Amino acid sequence: MAIQFQENYELLELEVGDDWATANANYRRLVHAWHPDRFTNQPRERVHAQQKFIELTKAFNNLRTFYRENNRLPFERIQHAVADSPVPPAHQRVEPEDQAVLESGILNKRKPSSKTMDRNRLKHWLWLIPAALTLFGGLFVFALFDRQAKMEGIEEAKRVLRDVEPSEFMTNKDEIKRSNNRKGIVRGEPVFK
Repeated sequence: MAIQFQENYELLELEVGDDWATANANYRRLVHAWHPDRFTNQPRERVHAQQKFIELTKAFNNLRTFYRENNRLPFERIQHAVADSPVPPAHQRVEPEDQAVLESGILNKRKPSSKTMDRNRLKHWLWLIPAALTLFGGLFVFALFDRQAKMEGIEEAKRVLRDVEPSEFMTNKDEIKRSNNRKGIVRGEPVFK
């Protein structure tokens, strides 16, 4: 693993002991220099720049992952944390007032129980309940208004059809029934007289 980090350091031009700000600045500088769009008219150089760009990004992602997990880079000097010192500075001292504060997560060194972990996992999905209720409520209201609009449209169409005067080109109900009868079509009877 150290060999991989050594390669990442070499790619990003980092020295042993450099901090995260230096790594970030070097990455941005190198990515800007090796960006493939800078070599649009030079196909060979563009291929090399793409490969270099990918290597730089992978190296930076490896270091970033390590930094997020350990709050330092792999070869950065480890500084003694405030929690390791025997007496914390005055602005970081905690004066608990009761036993409940002492049993809180920060001061308690015990591992959380499986029930607590299950509850924490469940909390991440609780937002789905109001989202689902909102979605289904919206769909219900939409369907309700859509059905009402359809019914009003049907009633309006019935009213218009009742109020229309008969035309000489319109057929009556008996002729429509005869035209829809399959037996009449098969026998070759004329549909309209």
